[in-house]
Formats: sequence, C-alpha cells, structure tokens
Amino acid sequence: MAFPRNIKDTDERYNNRETKYKFVVHAEMNAIYNATYSGTSLDGATLYVYGLPICSECAKGIIQVGIKKVVVEKSKELDNWNDSVKLSKAMFDEAGVDLIIK
Repeated sequence: MAFPRNIKDTDERYNNRETKYKFVVHAEMNAIYNATYSGTSLDGATLYVYGLPICSECAKGIIQVGIKKVVVEKSKELDNWNDSVKLSKAMFDEAGVDLIIK
C-alpha cells in the first residue's frame, strides 16, 4: 500500500488507520497505475500478489486492464474481507481471469 504520487505520507496520516485508508492505494492498483502511467499494456498479463487476498475494488481494476491471471502467494484469511474476496472470485470467474492461490 502506498499514497498516491505527490501526496505526502506524513506520520499523522499514516498512523491514523481511518485517515490512512482514505489516502492509501492498494498494491495491486498501484502496480496497474504505474504500468499504465509508463505506457505499459497489461492486456494478457499475470499479476503476482503476496500476503493478502484481492479485494473487489482491486478485482475490478485487474479485470478492466485485461490481466488474465492472478497468482496469490500465502494469502491471509481476513474475516472483515470475506464478502469482498468472495465477490472478487466471482468476478474473476465471470470475466475469465484465472485465480491461483498457493
């Protein structure tokens, strides 16, 4: 997770959970934004993720840019993300994105 380009990640913003999540960009979307910012197409690409499951917001971005495979290594189970993760899996199935959880 990171703050958007040119946004200061001050201690005040980063150490307050509620404030932090208003600013932060998930790693999956950050990778997508940085690739497209540099002019790189992700159509047909594979995205590798470590540590956390894919939320439904990130799943939408992954599908939209044409990523065709997502490999998640050592995904944690997070009770408060269950609905979002289930929706992500359903969207990936419908959109034809292969999801591999190791």
